[in-house]
Amino acid sequence: MKTKIIQAKKELRNWELKINEIKVEKIKNDEELIEASNYLTQLNRLKKEIEWKKESITKPLNEALKKVRNLFYPLEKKVNELISELKNRIAEYEEEKKQLIEKERKELAEKVESGELKMEHAIAVLEKLQTIGNFIKTDYGKVTFRIVKEVVIEDEKLIPREYLVPDIAKIKKDALNGKNIPGVKVVEKKQVVVSQY
Repeated sequence: MKTKIIQAKKELRNWELKINEIKVEKIKNDEELIEASNYLTQLNRLKKEIEWKKESITKPLNEALKKVRNLFYPLEKKVNELISELKNRIAEYEEEKKQLIEKERKELAEKVESGELKMEHAIAVLEKLQTIGNFIKTDYGKVTFRIVKEVVIEDEKLIPREYLVPDIAKIKKDALNGKNIPGVKVVEKKQVVVSQY
C-alpha cells in the first residue's frame, strides 16, 4: 500500500505539471475551438486516470472499512436501540412523576385550604415527593435531564408559503413529461459531452 501511495504521489506531480500548462481563455475562432476540444478530451482522459489511480488505493481501504463496520454493526445497533429505549423509559417515568407531584400538590393545597391538613404536614409530604433533580451520578458517568423544545406541525395547510420547499425532482420529471406547471418552463441548453477513443 505504501508503494502505491509513493507511486501515486509521483504521478500526481507529473499530472499537475501537465495541468498547469493549460490556460482556459475565451474562444474566439474555430481553430481555438478545436484546440480547446483537444485540451478537453485530454483533461477528460486525465480525469479518468486520476480516478482509476485513486480507486486503486481507496477501494481496498473502503472494502476493509466496510468489513469492519459490518462486523460491529449488529452490536452497535442493539446497544443504540437499548440506549434509546432506556432514555425513553427514564423520560416517561420522570414525566409521570412530575404529573403525580403536581396532582399531589393540588390535593395538598386543597386540604390545607379546607383546614383538613396542617401546612407543616403538607410541606413534609411535598419534600418527600420531589424529583431527583437535573442529573443522576452513577459508577460509570452521569445522566442529565434537560428541557428541549420540539416543533410539531399540527396542520400543514396553515403553514405560510415561505416555509414550503418545492420538490425539484418531481417538478423536473412532470415538466419534462409535458405537464404544464405554473411558474415553471422547460428550456433547452447545449451541453458539451466528451467521448474517449
